[in-house]
Amino acid sequence: MAIPAPGLALRPSRAHGAAALVFLVGLVFFACLVGPAASVALAAEATPEQLQFAAQEHDLGYRAYLAKQFDEAATHFENAFFSAPNPAELRSAIRARRDAAQPARAATLAALGQRKYPKDEAIAKIADETLAAARALTFEVHITSPEECNVAVDAKVVAIEKSTDFRFFTDPGSHELQVGWSDDRSAKLTLDATAGGKRDLSLTPPAHSAPKLESAVGPAPAAAPASSKPFGPVLFLIGAGLTAAGAGVTVWSAIDTQNNPGQAAVKAGCVGQGTSCPQYQQGLSSQLRTNVLIAATGGIGLVTAVIGIFFTRWSRPAKAAEPSAGLRVAPVLGPGQAGLMGTF
Repeated sequence: MAIPAPGLALRPSRAHGAAALVFLVGLVFFACLVGPAASVALAAEATPEQLQFAAQEHDLGYRAYLAKQFDEAATHFENAFFSAPNPAELRSAIRARRDAAQPARAATLAALGQRKYPKDEAIAKIADETLAAARALTFEVHITSPEECNVAVDAKVVAIEKSTDFRFFTDPGSHELQVGWSDDRSAKLTLDATAGGKRDLSLTPPAHSAPKLESAVGPAPAAAPASSKPFGPVLFLIGAGLTAAGAGVTVWSAIDTQNNPGQAAVKAGCVGQGTSCPQYQQGLSSQLRTNVLIAATGGIGLVTAVIGIFFTRWSRPAKAAEPSAGLRVAPVLGPGQAGLMGTF
């Protein structure tokens, strides 16, 4: 037995019996068209939660339809249908899309009804009427595939279920179709739709990607990257030796400058002679020599440090399971010093 849709209560009075009777007949007629909420429970495959959600969506759709908010009503009816599929809910969605002046979506739902409920006379009647009115205004697309797929038009899903045979309708214009199969396989197509046109598409899904095989002993170890530094430690050792030698000569020159001829000898031997005094010229020459040695030793030390830090390969990759013993040399640099540090 059909149960009237929720949302209205009938309380006819004796004084208005005739008017109440007319209203009751109209309400029953409308309830038969829109579809009773109790018919949602006919979807035996739906879970109790899905049935509850479908009943709530149907009630919202019914109230929106009474308020002539047809687009909103259609959305609620579709939510109810896809949550707990049944032909009555689908009829309500088709009718709401037609009243919302959305012929493409109404025709798509009608084609869905023909495919899912081929023996339902009520679905057949409203589907035939809807498709007859929509064909001249819309573009029909028929997709077939050897594997089940789903279809989206302009990022909007045509139906949540998968099928090997899809028939749907779009408004005239350019559209992007995305067809999806299992295992994240998909294909995109551009569709130029014209009013009253039709296109048949036979699509073959992309091949499954080959599984990645891993070695039983695990991934191969990554090869050590080749060093981009051009020199071995020898060049640094030569520079460090020259720096150390230059430092020693510089120290000797500084001491010699202080003692030969010495400050006291210059003062005693150069009285009244000025800068032309031989002792003074000897001391001046020694001082110049020391300054040159300081500059040369500092330059060699700086170049050696740069070579050691940025251009010298200090180690080689050790062979697996063969720890090697030997000399490891590294630069020791600091203010006023340059040398080597080694371990055995």
